[in-house]
Amino acid sequence: MKYIFYFLIIFSMALSIYIFSKFNKHSLLSRLIYSLIPISLLAVLNVFFYKVLQTTTDTWSQNRLVAPFALIHGYRQINALDTGPVQTWMYGPLTKVAFLPATIFTSPIPAPVRSGAWAQMA
Repeated sequence: MKYIFYFLIIFSMALSIYIFSKFNKHSLLSRLIYSLIPISLLAVLNVFFYKVLQTTTDTWSQNRLVAPFALIHGYRQINALDTGPVQTWMYGPLTKVAFLPATIFTSPIPAPVRSGAWAQMA
């Protein structure tokens, strides 16, 4: 995995040098800005995908998904003493709606990844 990242670093640096050399009719500042675009995109994508993949091992992601999945499967959100499962939810009611796109997936792995991507975009 790390070799792919090293390859992407070298590729983005080579692309930056190529862009810097091709824009020789522009000012130096414009050439520097254009040449930093590939490295900047690589850094942003690296952080984004690292955070998204990190949600599969984060136990809080599964805890946040309990209430939206319970809402989708018809469980009441506030139950009496003997009528259903006890749910503890420390967030407000709109966060259940915010994580509803993660309930498209029924498997335990894609749902936290999707919710992690959703949380990173928000």
